[in-house]
Amino acid sequence: MPGLVEQLEATCAEEAQIGRRVSQRHRLEISARLIGGANNLRVQMEDISASGACVRLMHPQKLADGRLCWLNFAVYVRVVWNDGIRCGLVFDEPLAEDCLKQTVEFGQLAIKDNSDKFLRLASAWVHGPGDW
Repeated sequence: MPGLVEQLEATCAEEAQIGRRVSQRHRLEISARLIGGANNLRVQMEDISASGACVRLMHPQKLADGRLCWLNFAVYVRVVWNDGIRCGLVFDEPLAEDCLKQTVEFGQLAIKDNSDKFLRLASAWVHGPGDW
């Protein structure tokens, strides 16, 4: 009979397979771009962890695996769930600690500042002319 550690590891592996993250999630609102297949989409990152992210789309659509770009970072992602407007992404490789730290700090500054200058900066980089 498996021990507690083995049972927990098996549970974590099962959750990871169905798109549930096992690392801590950090809530934020950062503009990003999802590039894959025929898509080059503007998205809003709602949360991030070392192993994945949840993004919100402007319009419901089917997504392909690809590259998620935000701030000065880019990672390859696999779409694990999609409910039309929101989708869950898992990173091919866990984020470096520094990448996660900088992203979370940027998100906290954007919220703490109460003005939207940080959001506008990220949005300008992702969206180019126009806005979300």
